[in-house]
Amino acid sequence: MVRIWNVTTGKVEAELKGHTHWVMSVAFSQDGSRVVSGSSDKTVRIWNVTTGEVEAELEGHTDWVKSVAFSQDGSRVVSGSDDKTVRIWNVTTGGVEAELKGHTKQVWCVAFSQDGSRVVSGSSDKTVRIWNVTTGEVEAELKGHTKRVWCVTFSQDGSQVISGSDDKSVRIWNVTTGNSQSIASDITLPDGSTVNRTAPGQFHIFYPSQQPMLTMNSSAHLSDDGHWIMANLRDCCIPSQYRNFCCSSIWGSRICLGYESGHVVIFDITAE
Repeated sequence: MVRIWNVTTGKVEAELKGHTHWVMSVAFSQDGSRVVSGSSDKTVRIWNVTTGEVEAELEGHTDWVKSVAFSQDGSRVVSGSDDKTVRIWNVTTGGVEAELKGHTKQVWCVAFSQDGSRVVSGSSDKTVRIWNVTTGEVEAELKGHTKRVWCVTFSQDGSQVISGSDDKSVRIWNVTTGNSQSIASDITLPDGSTVNRTAPGQFHIFYPSQQPMLTMNSSAHLSDDGHWIMANLRDCCIPSQYRNFCCSSIWGSRICLGYESGHVVIFDITAE
């Protein structure tokens, strides 16, 4: 189910039924017009934010879907699953363009490069893998973490990958050489991308030239306790029944939250 919640009126504008089990990951498209969600019901769903309709139900994974993301142009979705695979989906047709096999344990996190040519994934097998979207081949297997890798992304120019792990480290990898360094504090990369360590093994990345950048560079963010949406002009208290969320994504003044119930709630904190 997806609920669209208008913070100004305090009312749920729409309830959209779909997932039948936990929602493990949500992500806005770059233009904010769609949300993709991945669930323990093994499906990926694409939602129209304006109408609340399901535009596509993507089936193929054989276990929980742990991570989802749009390509920058919105034409593809990538998903990572407990079935150890990464899948690339065509948003228009709903078909699988590639099934990427190589990880030996659950895939926890996936992301596209900014130009859409590569995908990066992180797994319980402690590795980070970089995949060529066109060929489906592994371009690099990056080893160095000692526990599960559960967040990954590319730098804006695609020359580096950033990963966070249960080993409490955040690593920056050179895509060409495969070498990495563990960072203890915030750092600005050569392309201007800024990596902020938010907690042991966790980070946010801010890209220099994109407005807004999905969960990374927007006018709103969640408080540390998950009870508030903090924005430039106003703060919004999340109703108590919506605080136990599993995942989140931010686009401008909207924040999308996913829950164990199978619900997805979109909060819009625009004053008007």
